[in-house]
Amino acid sequence: MSIRENRTGDTVELVVDSLSLAGDEATALKEKAVELIDSGQIKLSLNLTKPEYIDSSGIGKLLFMNKKIEKLGGDFRISAINSTLYDFLESLAITKVMDIASP
Repeated sequence: MSIRENRTGDTVELVVDSLSLAGDEATALKEKAVELIDSGQIKLSLNLTKPEYIDSSGIGKLLFMNKKIEKLGGDFRISAINSTLYDFLESLAITKVMDIASP
């Protein structure tokens, strides 16, 4: 999985370049996020414009990252997302518990 990291001020944006956010891809994203969080980075955004599919493990990883940063008083958001993925997360009411920008 390819994850690019962009820094803007005190926020790090992780750009996911994979078509899927499932299994190993979701684990790699979580590991990268945890590495950043453990180093003190508590403002994190995700760019999910490329992934077209997410499974339960991917959703679990997103919720984990959100909760971990929330506990530290930080800011976690999905700053960019494609409409298919957004509609799916909205149907699961994930958009009510996580800051997700509309596509």
